[in-house]
Amino acid sequence: MSAQALFEKIITRFSAESAEGLNAVYGFELEGEALHAIKIENNKCRLLTESENASPDVTLKASKEIWEQIINGSMPAQMAFMMGKLQITGEFPLALKLPSLFSF
Repeated sequence: MSAQALFEKIITRFSAESAEGLNAVYGFELEGEALHAIKIENNKCRLLTESENASPDVTLKASKEIWEQIINGSMPAQMAFMMGKLQITGEFPLALKLPSLFSF
């Protein structure tokens, strides 16, 4: 699965009800890829384009394989983090909201 397809899949799993009052940019780094960013604002979620120059509030970094496992539900994000396979920088509380914002 391409990185673009991976993030388009994430967008389809967004839970608007869980995003009430949230205004944040989530950055996703896949090893060997450019930064991908998702903006959540007004209970809506969209993938930012490269030209929008995203400045993420929180950035999550993992290999493409780990992201595929998280999205497919075979590895919880919390487990990937505890195993050192997922690194988080920025506003950690936003990272903790991720499982409630997207159904993985």
